[in-house]
Amino acid sequence: MGAEAKPKIDPEVLREAEFAELELIPHSDEAMALERALSNQTQTYLFSEGIRKRKFKEDALARFKSTLSALVADLLVAALNEEADGFCFRPSNRAGFKDTVAESRHYETLKSAWSDLGLIEVIDGFRGSSDFDSERYHPETSSFMWATRLRAKPLLLEMMSGYGISPTTVGQHYKIAQAQFAPIIVKAEKSQGEKSGKVLDPDDTAKLCQLRADVNEINEFLSAWQFNFGPAPLLHRIYNDGNLYDFDWNYGGRFYGPRYCYLNWPSDLRKDITINGEPVYEIDISACQLTLIYGLLKEPLDLTLDLYQIEGLARDDVKKTINLIIGLGEVPSDDWGKYDNTKFNQIKHAVLGKHPILTKLEDSQLSSIRLQAVESDIISDAMLALARDHLIPALPVHDCLIVRRTDAATAARVISDSFAKIAGIKPRLSHPVLAIG
Repeated sequence: MGAEAKPKIDPEVLREAEFAELELIPHSDEAMALERALSNQTQTYLFSEGIRKRKFKEDALARFKSTLSALVADLLVAALNEEADGFCFRPSNRAGFKDTVAESRHYETLKSAWSDLGLIEVIDGFRGSSDFDSERYHPETSSFMWATRLRAKPLLLEMMSGYGISPTTVGQHYKIAQAQFAPIIVKAEKSQGEKSGKVLDPDDTAKLCQLRADVNEINEFLSAWQFNFGPAPLLHRIYNDGNLYDFDWNYGGRFYGPRYCYLNWPSDLRKDITINGEPVYEIDISACQLTLIYGLLKEPLDLTLDLYQIEGLARDDVKKTINLIIGLGEVPSDDWGKYDNTKFNQIKHAVLGKHPILTKLEDSQLSSIRLQAVESDIISDAMLALARDHLIPALPVHDCLIVRRTDAATAARVISDSFAKIAGIKPRLSHPVLAIG
């Protein structure tokens, strides 16, 4: 019999795979029992196939189990990534494992053994190429410029389910290793081909100490509340381009959490979150970055109107065009690259007719990543005010806050006040109560 044909995987699906952090450890009895069962099953296979001749020494076995559980947790998290169809990736180079709870050699052993046991699916490393419209990847090529992708197969997911562990309950069974946690992370500017910039070690300035204290205060407050997805996640803020000459905590700064947490869930799953058993409401700042531009440049704005609505044009096309211009930090010329087409230019000129302020982006240097810093400061300020003044827990989702429905009106007022204090303008919010002040 010939070798079994590998299933065809859409390259665009593989492109959406997320990085496996390998930083989670088990903290529930169920997760520890799963670890023992998988460890025993894997070791039995390794001995039966002659891959191992001797039993693990105690310290080596502890590292093997730690790698195993970290991989299990990341595979569970990846199962929630619908765009990537459950795939994640992790380069195997040893140096990249020093800030994890795993070891590269054990990771490689598990990846191979679990593939043979039918527990995971592995797509070998592949080469990427670009065309005029978008990036496309070709897994059938022999080059290893892109890391191997892997995902849990139904057999492994069923085994996890047998212990009461599922993708949406990872937070009940796994937690981030405390040694891996930092409330503030600063990354260097991305080099060409990098998915993320290298983590930096900034000086302990007064500003950094205050940012750390604020995030720690938020985490401590949230830890006192009960969430149906498990313990409150340890939130952190990530700043970008920390090696640039003009870095002053003005690039990025958004809140993130462990990969298993609600921040990485699809929006329809977040609607089912409960806080102390109560249903939640997600308060969104409408057209957040565009509103920030008006506020920071002190231009008047009628927020009773939909900023993305232009007669004769699809709202999604208008929104996409505005976000592209803000992301570039300037208005592209009519003959710019792949957007050299009539439709894009028609929408662009209509957008500039409604929002001429966008022509000031380049001179004001209000690019998207700079606006993220302002946006995230607003969210942090609102969360602290809600905790200190109202004893209201709030979970951040970039430019949104998730609160209990009973707290939504108060939270809307607080978000609006924080926005006005920092940006000089009241925002339009998704919550109807006091959405515009």
